[in-house]
Amino acid sequence: MRPRSLDEQLGQEHILAPGNAPRTQIESGRLTSLILWGPPGSGKTTLAALMARQAGSSFVPFSAVLSGIKEIKAVMVDAERGRRMGRKTVLFIDEIHRFNKAQQDAFLPYVERGDVTLIGATTENPSFEVNSALLSRTKVYPLRALETTDVVALLRRALADPKRGLGHLQLVVADELLEEIAIASSGDARAALHTLEIAAEAAVAGVIDRPILADALQRQGRLDAAATCCHAALALDPQIAAAHSNLGLVRREQGRLDEAEASCVRALELDPEMTETHGHLSFSKLLRGDLPGGFAEYERRREWMEFPPSSFPQPQWDGS
Repeated sequence: MRPRSLDEQLGQEHILAPGNAPRTQIESGRLTSLILWGPPGSGKTTLAALMARQAGSSFVPFSAVLSGIKEIKAVMVDAERGRRMGRKTVLFIDEIHRFNKAQQDAFLPYVERGDVTLIGATTENPSFEVNSALLSRTKVYPLRALETTDVVALLRRALADPKRGLGHLQLVVADELLEEIAIASSGDARAALHTLEIAAEAAVAGVIDRPILADALQRQGRLDAAATCCHAALALDPQIAAAHSNLGLVRREQGRLDEAEASCVRALELDPEMTETHGHLSFSKLLRGDLPGGFAEYERRREWMEFPPSSFPQPQWDGS
């Protein structure tokens, strides 16, 4: 779901709004070396790729976590040869702050000669993490976390796009659930899309409801948001066994074991055949030190898995 043009890019109006100096420079193709400084999921990689495309340059991405200076130097040498033949190269280095300041010195000769246009991305303050010599030869563009409305718009775009998104699934998601995903993501577009994708995999009959979203958020590690979704679902219908079960799992992950057990017990009262919930309850009891109760619940889970009552033929009343 990466934007294909500057007009599709969401957020960052302080840089990309029509008429702003940075956007005018990008659209002109006169790209200079720069540092994109912003939180995760704010669009640093996407914006760098759009800049390179607008400038008609080759886009060569690297991660400072996965790549070393040796590999990047080889690309710079190739870019130097390309420049002599009229080819332009944008070298994008994600998490540039991972290179120490001595390693960053290796970029200087190639940046000064114009062999490459360097775009670095960082979540850390460049004033402290980027070599001062390199910093003096680049412009810093601060990016902001996306607004909730921007993330919701991105999620709607993903639900509607059949080729790059989830449009082929024809999913139904209430607007308030999309807003909850956006709020839980804290402006991180990548995290929001991942949550939506997890929820889409569990959708029943093409519908993403609160229990499904709560489970997706829990799997993403956003436990408070998951608990909020569970409570909202139970406020509408306190008989939803899956919501009680999900709340039990969330509370266990939070270390609130008494609440976890209570939620699991309620879920099993509503639906005794929820074998996963028997497992959650068993683990919660074991963590609390109730070994007999934990092992007993584990045995119940095993019995339900092997001999669920629904597998037995039910007597039929013939009316006599």
